[in-house]
Amino acid sequence: MKAMKCCRHPEPEHNMSELSAKRPVSAASDSAVKFLSLVISIADGCVTFLIYVAGLPPGDRPDTFLPLGLVFASMYAGTFVHELGHAIGAIISGWRVIIFAVRPFALHLANANFVLGGKKTFPKRLGFVVAVPGSPIALSAGRWAVFIAGGPVASFLFALYLGLAAAVLSKSAAMSSEVRFSTAICVGFAIHSFCVCILTLLPRKQPGHTSDGWKLLRAIADPHNLAERKATFWLAALRSNRIRPRALPQWMIDEIPPDAAKSARLTKAYDELKIARILDAKKPDFIEARQKIEQFRHKYGASEWLCGCDAYVAAIHENDPDRAATVLAIPHSEHPVPELTLAAKAALSARLGMEEDMERYLSEMDKVLYRNSPFKNVCYADIRRNIQALFYKERQNRAARRSTFTASVPEHF
Repeated sequence: MKAMKCCRHPEPEHNMSELSAKRPVSAASDSAVKFLSLVISIADGCVTFLIYVAGLPPGDRPDTFLPLGLVFASMYAGTFVHELGHAIGAIISGWRVIIFAVRPFALHLANANFVLGGKKTFPKRLGFVVAVPGSPIALSAGRWAVFIAGGPVASFLFALYLGLAAAVLSKSAAMSSEVRFSTAICVGFAIHSFCVCILTLLPRKQPGHTSDGWKLLRAIADPHNLAERKATFWLAALRSNRIRPRALPQWMIDEIPPDAAKSARLTKAYDELKIARILDAKKPDFIEARQKIEQFRHKYGASEWLCGCDAYVAAIHENDPDRAATVLAIPHSEHPVPELTLAAKAALSARLGMEEDMERYLSEMDKVLYRNSPFKNVCYADIRRNIQALFYKERQNRAARRSTFTASVPEHF
């Protein structure tokens, strides 16, 4: 079970409860684990289906829809309990839960955003939990392991509880058809939950998915070299999961400079983040932003991200559409950030009073953001409002200028 972008940061390959492992696994062992997983999954579905059929009253046994429905219900319940275990493990560890999802439902707790999504929205994941350390104390391999282990432990405890409930029901003196069917449901749900526990503990790694067992093995075998012990790792995770720049924990940001000394890429990302946080402030200091943009250009050269920031500041604050148009015309193939470029073009259109172009760019921006993630991007939601507010302000100003001009022209009879 499986468990951001004014400025781009190095992003983790996968979500928090499905992070990729660093060490390779042999193709033979991975194939064996994959085959074992397939066997367990098929056996789980077949056995639980037969148990539900056997539990039906004799007159209802030809009906296969109810047992099939119970198979899918047990899958959903098993996934929900497993991911709830991850969330509880995160809370116990002092971690902050960002996203809780059991397909097709997903809740972004940090942004108070609820979405519905299917296989295309959450590929290869029936459910997932995104959580990050809530403080420097929580940033340890042990607490990371507790978060990961929470899912399998919850699945096991749920299976144990249902197994005990089935044992109690089966000893009922009056074994009515209703009690027999309830017992079958408990047994079926218990078997599936136990299978979920086993399947997620199998050490398996593949593109887009690493099992809980794989991550726990890494935490036990080499706890000191885990990427998950770095604050910068989780800072990138927050950005990739749509936590806006100004809401990033300061203690994580303070950890960047020491690491940045060893990485030119991280140094650049840190400088990008400083500009992003200035622009995303509740009251942006556009003068400071302009200074940082020029320093960044001098140090690293131009990029699509930088030109997007530059054009946005020129259009929104500096009332300089010529500069905005000039920097947007610079071609770039590196560091693409289409959503920011589209926002800057929409801001330029708003400044020029081109409503149709503004709305078209904003619509394209929304589509790009949705392709990246179904969750609302609160940072770009504010950018959209700022651009639209600029357009209506400019329209009012033009109307006021026309009225003033008309009033100043003498009438001729």
